[in-house]
Amino acid sequence: MRKLSILAAFAVLLTACSEKIEVQTRNMDRICLVVDGMLTDEPDHLQTVRLTESIDYDSQETPPAVSGARVTISDGAETVLLTESPSGSGCYVAPAGYHGETGKQYTLSVEASVGGKPHVCQAVASMPEMGFEVEAVDYMYAGDTSLQLDSLA
Repeated sequence: MRKLSILAAFAVLLTACSEKIEVQTRNMDRICLVVDGMLTDEPDHLQTVRLTESIDYDSQETPPAVSGARVTISDGAETVLLTESPSGSGCYVAPAGYHGETGKQYTLSVEASVGGKPHVCQAVASMPEMGFEVEAVDYMYAGDTSLQLDSLA
């Protein structure tokens, strides 16, 4: 009898998970600029920024590349122009050997034409110092009756 009850409960669980859910998404009513990039502190790492146009959420196509843009990275003292490579790819590359330095603040600037309209955008970020410092550690322990412990003190 117990095996029959377990089998019946298992069958109910399997049938309860069969409902199909349709997620309603709306189509994009405008085209946006999508910027994807990362600046590292590794001199051997190629620093790149990829520009594409937005597409509908459920689209199976590859987003169109944004070509012919002006992409720069500045640390306040030096501004570096990224070049599109290969041409028409939407992939913009910093000069060989260029890399970020920890503790500095960087500004990424992009001027591009998307959907026939000019777009100008900037993003500012700081490259954090390596490692981290722990100021304090909080510890809570509910206790273990077999060990007769209730705190670290």
